Amino acid sequence: SVWAGIVFGAVSLVVVYLLIKFLSIKIPIRPFFTATSILMFLMSISFLGGGIKELIEGGLFEPLSPTWLQWIPYNDFLDVLGIYPIVQTLVPQLLLLIVSAVIFVIQTKKNNAIHAEAEKKRLAEQAEAEAKAREEEEEAFRGLMNGSAEARDKLITHNLRLVVYIAKKFETPAVPLDDLISIGTIGLMKAVATFHPE
Repeated sequence: SVWAGIVFGAVSLVVVYLLIKFLSIKIPIRPFFTATSILMFLMSISFLGGGIKELIEGGLFEPLSPTWLQWIPYNDFLDVLGIYPIVQTLVPQLLLLIVSAVIFVIQTKKNNAIHAEAEKKRLAEQAEAEAKAREEEEEAFRGLMNGSAEARDKLITHNLRLVVYIAKKFETPAVPLDDLISIGTIGLMKAVATFHPE
């Protein structure tokens, strides 16, 4: 049964590799690693229980199997998982489970804190960029009132994204996007040229 598992695992890896290589299948990273982590955790539980059982069968120490543990059935499924009604196997498995749960909780809290800090930093940078852009725009308006060609060009350039955004809303097969952007840019240039803050 061990060799069957090894062969199954190897064949599975080859199939996944071939699917990715030749069929361009994209595996979502997060679910893939989550499933892999769960399988590795189950394998560690199984190997821990199976290893201790082998030590007991080798005569290294006597099994301790009190009557209150007899409710755990002995069958092939639990044998594969390495779960036996023996204190020496269950206690380390329980400790592994507790330690893994604690590590998971700590890591989740740490990741949440990192994400919250990154979001806070992103929002601060966005607010700073918006304030700077607003300041530059106000400066350009002041320069425009003084007749500065550089200020006029800066205002036009600063608002081109708005022209593209609005042009995309009016695009049809009869009116291409390039034409709409050109017309919008001409309109923007006229608006800047005739702008009066009053």
